[in-house]
Amino acid sequence: MAILTRIQVPSRPLTLAVGAITLLTFGLGAPGLGAQSPPPLSVAEVLAAYETTCEAIPSFDVYVKESHQTLLAPKDMEKPPAEWEWVAPGPKEQAPTNLGLTRQCYSRGRYRMDSLEQRGEKIPEGALTTVWDGGREQFLNSSQSKGRIANTARTFPSPNGICYLNLFRLFDGDQTYAKFIRLRMPDLVTVERRDGRVILTAAPASEKLIRANIFGVRLHLAPEKGFMPVRIDILAPGKQGPRLDSSYYNELEEVERGQWMPTSCRMAIHIVDEGSKLIGREKSYYSVTVDKARSRFNMNLEDSLFTLTFPPGTEVNDQIRNVIYHVGAETKSDYLNFLASRGRLGMEELAKSQPPMLRAYESNRSRTFLVWFNVVVVACLLLAGVIRYWRQRRGATARG
Repeated sequence: MAILTRIQVPSRPLTLAVGAITLLTFGLGAPGLGAQSPPPLSVAEVLAAYETTCEAIPSFDVYVKESHQTLLAPKDMEKPPAEWEWVAPGPKEQAPTNLGLTRQCYSRGRYRMDSLEQRGEKIPEGALTTVWDGGREQFLNSSQSKGRIANTARTFPSPNGICYLNLFRLFDGDQTYAKFIRLRMPDLVTVERRDGRVILTAAPASEKLIRANIFGVRLHLAPEKGFMPVRIDILAPGKQGPRLDSSYYNELEEVERGQWMPTSCRMAIHIVDEGSKLIGREKSYYSVTVDKARSRFNMNLEDSLFTLTFPPGTEVNDQIRNVIYHVGAETKSDYLNFLASRGRLGMEELAKSQPPMLRAYESNRSRTFLVWFNVVVVACLLLAGVIRYWRQRRGATARG
C-alpha cells in the first residue's frame, strides 16, 4: 500500500552531505583496506545532517490515531508526590483508552491540527482546530465558542492531542529540536556513538535565560535512515543529574526513496517526583499510529489551510493585543439569529434568554452610554467655567 506521492526531491548537495556524514559514522575505509576506526563527529556535523533530513520533507497531510495506556497509578494522592505508592491500575484503567483521531498538515514551517474524534465522539473538521501560520497561533473550540491568538505555539502538550511534528522535528510549538540544541551550544551539547546510533544530547540549561531552560533533549539518530530519530528523550533536571521525563520511540518507514518518517510511535511517560522510590519508571504511554492509506507526504497544500477564521459569536482571547472580544454580532438580532442558525434554541426561547454574548453586548452598550454621558457632563462643566471666567474678566475691564 503506497503511503504517498512525492513531487519534490532533496537537492543533490543535501543528499551528498547526509551520505558523507553516514560514511564517517560507520567508518567505511577505502576498498581493500577494510573498515577503519571512524573519526570523531562534531556536534555541528550531526546537527546539519539531522536538519537536512527534516527539511527533505517540506510538507505532509497525515491522519494520526492516538490511544493511552496506564501502567502505574498512585494509590493515595492525598500524600505528597514523593510519598505516593504506585500500583497497577484497576481492570477498567488497564484497558487502553482510545483518545481519538487528528488530521495534521504541515508546509514549510506552518502547520494545522484538526481533531476529528475524541474519546469516541466525532468532531466536525474545523470545530476543534489549532493553526500556526509561521508568526502566530490561532486556536478554536467551536463547542465552547472560544478562541485564542498567541505569538508562540504550544504542542507540548497540545489541546488536539500529540502533535506529529513532536515525533521528529518540534520540541514545542514553533521551537524545533535543532533550535533547542543550538541555544545550549557549545557547553551543554555532546555527541557520541552507541550501538550503531549517533546520540546528540543537549542538557537542561537552568542557568540560562532561554525558553524551556529546565528541559533537555537526547536525539537517538539512525545514520542508515538519513539521521531521522528512532528515539527522542525529554530530560528534566534532577538531584543526581538529568532524568527522563518522557520518551518517543519511533518506528520509521521509507515513505519515498531515501526519505524516512515515523509511521508509529510509543510515547512513554516516566515518574519524575524527587524522592520517589520508583523515579524514572514508566507510568504510562501513548500509542500514535499514522493512517498510511489516507496520509500523504511532499505535496502542495493550499495556503487557506493555514488561515483560521473565527465564526461569529466566538469569544477570542487575543494574547498579542491583550484584549478579549466577540466576533461579529454587532446587534442583538445578529447574535440571536446566529444562535438560532446553530440550532441551540428557537427564536422564541432566545428572545427570553440572556446568552453570554448578549449580556456582554448589553453590558458594553451600557458602559458606552456611561462613558459618553460623563464626557458630555465634563464638557458642560468646562464650558460653564470658561463662560464664568470670561464674564468676570469682562466686568473687571468695564470697572477699570
